Amino acid sequence: MKNYIYILPLFFAFMLQSTSMFASNAKYKIDDVAVENLFQSSDDLTFAIDEASFMLPSQEKVKGSDKQMIAGIIALSSYVLGIGWLLPVHRLVLGTGNETAKIIALYCVTISGCGLLLLADGIMLLIDSDGSQYIENPKFIMWN
Repeated sequence: MKNYIYILPLFFAFMLQSTSMFASNAKYKIDDVAVENLFQSSDDLTFAIDEASFMLPSQEKVKGSDKQMIAGIIALSSYVLGIGWLLPVHRLVLGTGNETAKIIALYCVTISGCGLLLLADGIMLLIDSDGSQYIENPKFIMWN
Protein backbone atom coordinates (compact mmCIF):
# COMPACT_ATOMS: atom_id res chain seq x y z
CA MET A 1 0.00 0.00 0.00
CA LYS A 2 2.90 2.34 0.71
CA ASN A 3 4.11 1.98 -2.89
CA TYR A 4 0.80 3.22 -4.25
CA ILE A 5 1.06 6.38 -2.19
CA TYR A 6 4.17 7.37 -4.16
CA ILE A 7 3.24 5.96 -7.54
CA LEU A 8 -0.24 7.45 -7.96
CA PRO A 9 0.81 11.12 -7.50
CA LEU A 10 3.67 10.61 -9.95
CA PHE A 11 1.32 9.03 -12.46
CA PHE A 12 -1.19 11.90 -12.21
CA ALA A 13 1.59 14.49 -12.47
CA PHE A 14 2.84 12.79 -15.62
CA MET A 15 -0.67 12.72 -17.09
CA LEU A 16 -1.20 16.41 -16.37
CA GLN A 17 2.14 17.30 -17.94
CA SER A 18 1.48 15.28 -21.08
CA THR A 19 -2.01 16.71 -21.61
CA SER A 20 -0.77 20.28 -21.14
CA MET A 21 2.04 19.61 -23.58
CA PHE A 22 -0.37 18.55 -26.34
CA ALA A 23 -3.12 21.01 -25.48
CA SER A 24 -1.02 24.09 -26.27
CA ASN A 25 -1.17 23.91 -30.05
CA ALA A 26 -2.40 27.49 -30.40
CA LYS A 27 0.94 28.59 -31.86
CA TYR A 28 0.31 26.50 -34.99
CA LYS A 29 -2.18 27.86 -37.49
CA ILE A 30 -3.04 26.80 -41.02
CA ASP A 31 -3.46 29.47 -43.63
CA ASP A 32 -6.40 28.07 -45.61
CA VAL A 33 -6.01 30.61 -48.43
CA ALA A 34 -2.35 29.65 -48.96
CA VAL A 35 -3.25 25.97 -49.01
CA GLU A 36 -6.02 26.55 -51.56
CA ASN A 37 -3.64 28.60 -53.72
CA LEU A 38 -1.13 25.74 -53.65
CA PHE A 39 -3.80 23.28 -54.77
CA GLN A 40 -4.92 25.63 -57.56
CA SER A 41 -1.37 26.13 -58.85
CA SER A 42 -0.48 22.43 -58.78
CA ASP A 43 -0.47 20.18 -61.83
CA ASP A 44 -3.11 17.49 -62.21
CA LEU A 45 -1.34 14.12 -62.32
CA THR A 46 -4.40 11.88 -62.36
CA PHE A 47 -4.71 9.41 -65.19
CA ALA A 48 -7.37 7.08 -66.45
CA ILE A 49 -6.93 3.51 -65.28
CA ASP A 50 -7.77 0.87 -67.80
CA GLU A 51 -9.77 -1.85 -66.05
CA ALA A 52 -8.45 -4.50 -68.41
CA SER A 53 -4.91 -3.98 -67.12
CA PHE A 54 -5.97 -5.31 -63.71
CA MET A 55 -7.79 -8.35 -65.03
CA LEU A 56 -6.04 -11.68 -64.72
CA PRO A 57 -6.04 -13.82 -67.81
CA SER A 58 -8.70 -16.47 -67.72
CA GLN A 59 -7.53 -19.97 -66.99
CA GLU A 60 -8.51 -21.19 -70.44
CA LYS A 61 -6.07 -18.79 -72.11
CA VAL A 62 -3.07 -19.80 -69.99
CA LYS A 63 -1.09 -22.77 -71.28
CA GLY A 64 -0.46 -25.73 -69.00
CA SER A 65 3.27 -25.04 -68.55
CA ASP A 66 2.60 -21.40 -67.70
CA LYS A 67 -0.10 -22.41 -65.24
CA GLN A 68 2.33 -24.88 -63.67
CA MET A 69 5.06 -22.23 -63.36
CA ILE A 70 2.66 -19.72 -61.81
CA ALA A 71 1.39 -22.33 -59.33
CA GLY A 72 4.96 -23.29 -58.38
CA ILE A 73 5.91 -19.69 -57.70
CA ILE A 74 2.72 -19.19 -55.67
CA ALA A 75 3.40 -22.36 -53.65
CA LEU A 76 6.98 -21.43 -52.79
CA SER A 77 6.15 -17.82 -51.98
CA SER A 78 3.25 -18.99 -49.80
CA TYR A 79 5.64 -21.31 -47.98
CA VAL A 80 8.25 -18.62 -47.43
CA LEU A 81 5.75 -15.96 -46.35
CA GLY A 82 3.63 -18.39 -44.34
CA ILE A 83 0.36 -17.12 -45.77
CA GLY A 84 -0.75 -20.10 -47.82
CA TRP A 85 -0.50 -22.86 -45.26
CA LEU A 86 -4.28 -23.07 -44.76
CA LEU A 87 -5.53 -22.22 -48.23
CA PRO A 88 -3.84 -24.01 -51.15
CA VAL A 89 -3.91 -21.17 -53.65
CA HIS A 90 -1.54 -23.01 -55.98
CA ARG A 91 -3.98 -25.93 -56.14
CA LEU A 92 -6.84 -23.56 -56.92
CA VAL A 93 -4.81 -22.12 -59.79
CA LEU A 94 -4.14 -25.58 -61.20
CA GLY A 95 -7.64 -26.85 -60.55
CA THR A 96 -8.69 -29.83 -58.47
CA GLY A 97 -11.39 -31.38 -60.60
CA ASN A 98 -14.57 -31.68 -58.57
CA GLU A 99 -12.68 -32.17 -55.29
CA THR A 100 -11.98 -28.52 -54.37
CA ALA A 101 -13.72 -28.67 -50.98
CA LYS A 102 -11.90 -31.90 -50.06
CA ILE A 103 -8.48 -30.49 -51.02
CA ILE A 104 -9.03 -27.25 -49.11
CA ALA A 105 -10.27 -29.16 -46.04
CA LEU A 106 -7.27 -31.51 -46.08
CA TYR A 107 -4.81 -28.62 -46.44
CA CYS A 108 -6.51 -26.82 -43.53
CA VAL A 109 -6.59 -29.87 -41.26
CA THR A 110 -2.98 -30.86 -41.91
CA ILE A 111 -1.75 -27.24 -42.15
CA SER A 112 -0.27 -28.12 -45.55
CA GLY A 113 1.40 -31.18 -44.09
CA CYS A 114 3.13 -28.94 -41.53
CA GLY A 115 4.38 -26.88 -44.46
CA LEU A 116 6.27 -29.73 -46.06
CA LEU A 117 3.53 -30.50 -48.60
CA LEU A 118 3.45 -26.88 -49.71
CA LEU A 119 7.23 -26.85 -50.11
CA ALA A 120 7.25 -30.17 -52.00
CA ASP A 121 4.41 -29.00 -54.27
CA GLY A 122 6.31 -25.83 -55.15
CA ILE A 123 9.53 -27.68 -55.90
CA MET A 124 7.83 -30.39 -57.95
CA LEU A 125 5.87 -27.83 -59.96
CA LEU A 126 9.03 -25.94 -60.85
CA ILE A 127 11.34 -28.85 -61.68
CA ASP A 128 8.91 -31.14 -63.54
CA SER A 129 8.86 -30.29 -67.26
CA ASP A 130 5.70 -32.27 -68.06
CA GLY A 131 3.09 -30.74 -65.82
CA SER A 132 0.01 -32.25 -67.35
CA GLN A 133 -0.45 -34.55 -64.34
CA TYR A 134 -0.87 -31.57 -61.98
CA ILE A 135 -3.64 -29.74 -63.83
CA GLU A 136 -7.13 -30.69 -62.61
CA ASN A 137 -5.64 -33.33 -60.28
CA PRO A 138 -8.13 -34.40 -57.57
CA LYS A 139 -5.51 -36.18 -55.40
CA PHE A 140 -4.37 -34.65 -52.10
CA ILE A 141 -0.70 -35.38 -52.88
CA MET A 142 -0.64 -34.37 -56.52
CA TRP A 143 2.90 -35.48 -57.36
CA ASN A 144 2.40 -39.03 -56.07
